Amino acid sequence: MQIPSGIEPAMIASCGMPCFTCYKYCAGRKPCPGCRADDKNKPQGCRRCTIKVCAIEHGLAYCFDCPSFPCRRIKNLERSYKRYAFSFITCGNFARDHGIEALLEQYLSRFLCPRCGGIISLHDRACTECLSPVTKEEPKMVEPLWKDRYPADRPPTAEEIAACVQSPLWRRFCTEIEETYGISPKTEFSKCTMAPGWNVKYKKRGKALCTLYPDAGKFSCLLMVPDAKQNEAELLMQTAAPALRDQYFSQKSTMGGRWPMVDMTDEKTMQDVLALIALKME
Repeated sequence: MQIPSGIEPAMIASCGMPCFTCYKYCAGRKPCPGCRADDKNKPQGCRRCTIKVCAIEHGLAYCFDCPSFPCRRIKNLERSYKRYAFSFITCGNFARDHGIEALLEQYLSRFLCPRCGGIISLHDRACTECLSPVTKEEPKMVEPLWKDRYPADRPPTAEEIAACVQSPLWRRFCTEIEETYGISPKTEFSKCTMAPGWNVKYKKRGKALCTLYPDAGKFSCLLMVPDAKQNEAELLMQTAAPALRDQYFSQKSTMGGRWPMVDMTDEKTMQDVLALIALKME
């Protein structure tokens, strides 16, 4: 059976299972409409599912929205599905962090047969079209790209940015800039193909100090060193972190200066970037 176009999040059961990979959905001419739809064409066990009933009684669409997640029922289900290399807890935590649409994208990628495009049955561990078996190892969840997590109409909050970056350097760098120069950050959306998505800019009296580009588990910093400061900057670069030094000397002067962009991965790099900003603002 081929994966139909237009699968909706409603085809994800309250427990988090992708209903379109269930044997009952894949097997018959009248496929099950999913756990959260009516009971027509459903196996008896699905009609009497205590997890679905519990979610309905608590006014929830999905178990991962419940403060008790993962509860005893989910943990019991987790144990019974180990033989299928599927984790309700991992998927639920992912959906809670990134949303049900992101989880659906993970499922569509995971359960699409790479050979023929058919549905991979979760229970049979094989493609329903070409019958190719799949590995029993549970694949890792792939973090959504920054630009996909927060599209142009969904600006992230400061807390969401920090949670995504997950680096102590982020808060320290931002605090240092804000306290030293008495400024606040401005979040802007960029359509630049090199670094699309939301970024954080720091400006003082119309002069740009730097632009920060958040991403999952990391962030980068772009700054412009004016031509008038090149001699002093080159002296600083002699003892700078290798990544920053290489970035700086690989750049040609354009639009009034050099524009190094470096991943902020360690204390040394952060301090060297702060030194360049201080030089620029003299």
